[in-house]
Amino acid sequence: DEAMAVGLQDLMDRGSPSNRDYLGQHILGHAQGRITGSFIYAHPPDYIGRPTMEWGVQEWRGLLRELKSLGIDTVIHQAAAWVEMRECYYPSRRFAAYRSWDSLSKLVEASVAESMTLFTGGLGNMPAFVEAATAETLDADADAQLAFFNELLAYRGGFQGFYMSPETGYPGARQPEREKLLNGYYSRVCRGVK
Repeated sequence: DEAMAVGLQDLMDRGSPSNRDYLGQHILGHAQGRITGSFIYAHPPDYIGRPTMEWGVQEWRGLLRELKSLGIDTVIHQAAAWVEMRECYYPSRRFAAYRSWDSLSKLVEASVAESMTLFTGGLGNMPAFVEAATAETLDADADAQLAFFNELLAYRGGFQGFYMSPETGYPGARQPEREKLLNGYYSRVCRGVK
């Protein structure tokens, strides 16, 4: 909405000079790279895209070939389940009450067939984005993320990594206490995944 747009523009206006200064000091000596990865999803939660919930292996292979033609060799499946939407994209015991599709198994098969690196997304949810999150809410979310990841181990060998959204860490101003909480949260989830 308009109010959010004004707030985001303010953040961008404040951040742009810092970004320019940083790049001016650090860009030299770095090789020019290219983007070789892209996010994909079963159902984008907040934008228009290609809903893929009911795709079979051939449709996924077609998309992966399209991405490969653009130089993409890595895809990140944004989330295999979304809490707020109550949707799950693989057969799940934990999320059996959610609307469900078996999209992930077909994506995994297509990724292997197309020699594509696949990172599967973590549990899509909002607790770590909430500035007022407590140690208790983050502990509960870490439990949920790890239980979710344990279900995804059924696809072991079909994906090479686990993606969690890093945007939670900086809401526009430093918050040392919140940063400590999030550090503990991410450390716990990452140790559990390892």
